[in-house]
Amino acid sequence: MQNVEKIRKLAEQMRSTLTKMEYDEFPDSDFLLGYPRGCCGDVSNLLAKFLRDNGIECEYVWGMMGRQSHAWLECDALIVDITADQFPEIKEQILITADKSWHKKFKRQRRSDGDFEKFNFYNKHRLTTIYKNILLRISREKRSDLE
Repeated sequence: MQNVEKIRKLAEQMRSTLTKMEYDEFPDSDFLLGYPRGCCGDVSNLLAKFLRDNGIECEYVWGMMGRQSHAWLECDALIVDITADQFPEIKEQILITADKSWHKKFKRQRRSDGDFEKFNFYNKHRLTTIYKNILLRISREKRSDLE
């Protein structure tokens, strides 16, 4: 099993960064300002890239519960979900668990590697720009912590 603490640290860093970002840091994606509501697909793709860049491979999973869709990551036996708290029954802001009972409620699940660099030009460009803005913000925060 992957290093749970490393995954948690990176997931916390991603969530914290996303919640601090401004409108202009989300080109063509202002819906991300409503984080965690309504942006689980993009956020899961961004988190998959962030984890992959830090040596952790995950699979992107998407499913439907009634009329509601949801996306999350699975890293080996662990579910990594930083948008599940958009649902009233989930209280944790960062859900890292081997318990798949809640996520199994999402039917017609589809899986992919979550690599947005394989997307069409528009979405690849949009998510690449957002990802660069995330890394820039993380870098700035690290520098200010050192000062």
